[in-house]
Amino acid sequence: MDRSSTNATGNSTVAQADVVLTMTFATAVVLIIVLTTILLVGIVGNILVCVAVFKTRILRVVGNYYIVSLAVSDLLLCLLVLPFATSLEVSGGTWFFGDIICGIWVSIDVFFCTASILNLCAISVDRFRAVTSPLRYSIQRTSCRAIVNIAILWSVSAILSFPAAIALKANNKLPTRGCVLSDDIYYLTVSSCVSFYFPCFVMIILYWRIFRTAQLRARNVVAPTVAVINLQPNAATGGSADSEEDVLHRHDNVKDARQSDRNKISIAKERKAARTLAIVMGVFILCWLPFFTVNITIGLCSTCVMPDQLFSFVTWLGWCNSACNPIIYTVFNKEFRNAFKRILICGRGGSQFRQM
Repeated sequence: MDRSSTNATGNSTVAQADVVLTMTFATAVVLIIVLTTILLVGIVGNILVCVAVFKTRILRVVGNYYIVSLAVSDLLLCLLVLPFATSLEVSGGTWFFGDIICGIWVSIDVFFCTASILNLCAISVDRFRAVTSPLRYSIQRTSCRAIVNIAILWSVSAILSFPAAIALKANNKLPTRGCVLSDDIYYLTVSSCVSFYFPCFVMIILYWRIFRTAQLRARNVVAPTVAVINLQPNAATGGSADSEEDVLHRHDNVKDARQSDRNKISIAKERKAARTLAIVMGVFILCWLPFFTVNITIGLCSTCVMPDQLFSFVTWLGWCNSACNPIIYTVFNKEFRNAFKRILICGRGGSQFRQM
């Protein structure tokens, strides 16, 4: 009786253990597939952005220097941060690589994420000046100035990132299980404001100004076009023969109409580019706002209990932004979309593809 009961209990325990192991294995497989997909999309997409700008003449403009810088930061994040993060998730939070690698990993995570966010902010500033002051900014928009600006934002990212490992070790936060950022309130507050809240505020203001400027220009372009069309003579009315003055006046009207059409095309391109970058910013806020909200909450509220699953979710949601930007370019930007197609489909005809 006792033995059979013991055997039954033992069999039940083994069965439950098998179910747990099976569920754990299934969860690990799903995690590996999902996280690897995010990683590969980020790597391939950002490489395509860099190659497209390098090989397509129409994309080799100063404004796209910032997009390449953004793609580089996202690419390095996918190559150097996400593989370790995937291992951390699949292992259930166990860190296998030691304290030194933990500190380095945390630092480069903050470094590349901050660089990505500041690049997005730089893109919004560049777009704003190109739309609101096109003539003056076309003179100031040089390759040298863009490179200096990019160097500055990468330097700021480095200044913010490397204290992360120092704060981690100084506060004895290096864990035996897992590898997490320091919860020092001062560091979390400063880094969150500089890395996210301030750039986010700047981008919202600038994109609002861009759309307002584009709307005003569109209205100003439509009015002269209507006036020019109304001034053109109508042969159906049986008018007299045109004098030389009438011909010259009509010629000027046609030139004005053509210039107005070119202005409308230019405004349409500006609005389309602004719309694409606004979508990039919207996705950026959607991806990073939950993480930085949780990040600040952890620092401010010492009694708050933050589930590991929630923290992992918002962290990966932020990292997903590095894979989303190339997808947004593909869907909403015709030049990048065509360049990607040529790279993927006609890559073997490299000499024909590269437009020097």
